Amino acid sequence: MRSRAPEPFFFGTPTPCFGCFHEPTGASRRETVAVLCSSFGRESIRIHRSFRQVADRMSAAGFGVLRFDLAGCGDSAGDVEVMSVARWRGDVAAAIEEALRRSGASSVCLIGARLGASLAALAAADRADVATVALWAPVLSGSDYLDELSGVRGETEGGELLGYAMPTRLREDIAAFALSPRDLALSCPVLAVDAEADPEELRALAGPALSCLRSGSSSAWKWVDDGSRTLVPSEVVSAIADWGVEHCR
Repeated sequence: MRSRAPEPFFFGTPTPCFGCFHEPTGASRRETVAVLCSSFGRESIRIHRSFRQVADRMSAAGFGVLRFDLAGCGDSAGDVEVMSVARWRGDVAAAIEEALRRSGASSVCLIGARLGASLAALAAADRADVATVALWAPVLSGSDYLDELSGVRGETEGGELLGYAMPTRLREDIAAFALSPRDLALSCPVLAVDAEADPEELRALAGPALSCLRSGSSSAWKWVDDGSRTLVPSEVVSAIADWGVEHCR
């Protein structure tokens, strides 16, 4: 069956987020809808093509899929000056509700990359309708995350980081962010994909729910280096899409 072009739209209030919904094109419609949570700044650009391929693969397997930009990022509305981790957590919740409404599904598969993975994990801990979660290089420490980004080319003047606005208020908010085992009480299956993080650190974070860990499969992927050389890590894309298909109805 030929795939349909994803439907672009805005959702949420008071600051609408931009999303693209992929209708299921597989032979059977699934009872679960997938929500793909992107990251911030340079990373959101680097993840775009990979997430499009994840969405296409899951759509072909019968899933509805919603990709979206956090408020103040990408094509979403909003001024980054007033963004916060709490606001972005609200965006993920709104995206889940929108995906469930559009698809008529009864459960959700959350897939996130970097900061979006951390937000997806927090959303999964808050809800009973999350069937599974895939975390691609989740941010465990906001301060370490900012240090990593700052170390690529050094700090820039004017409240920027790697060419994207990073006002002091948002920087401080991200720096104070951290995931810990007590933040998460995930009972659903969890996939963690990360070539850099200590596998035991990830396992301690997710606990027994982490039923699959593919450490090292993204070893060729660089999140914030030369953006003109962006490649799609096909092994990671396949692992994430296959995980969602395997663990969701």
